[in-house]
Amino acid sequence: GTRLATGIGSRTELHSGSLAIRLTRSADLSVTELDDDTAQVALMDGSVSLRVRQLRLGERVQVDIPH
Repeated sequence: GTRLATGIGSRTELHSGSLAIRLTRSADLSVTELDDDTAQVALMDGSVSLRVRQLRLGERVQVDIPH
């Protein structure tokens, strides 16, 4: 249960294996689960960009948007 937030005009980037998560413009992201097989995040505010270079069998990426 980690939370990442960016300020006005700032950016943050998180890398995990073949996954890159980029936050911009006052984003608020909650990391629900992050391990070798699963990346589950919830975007609370702002915008997020994800790049998955390769998704292997059994791996999953999930982005929840509460609105």
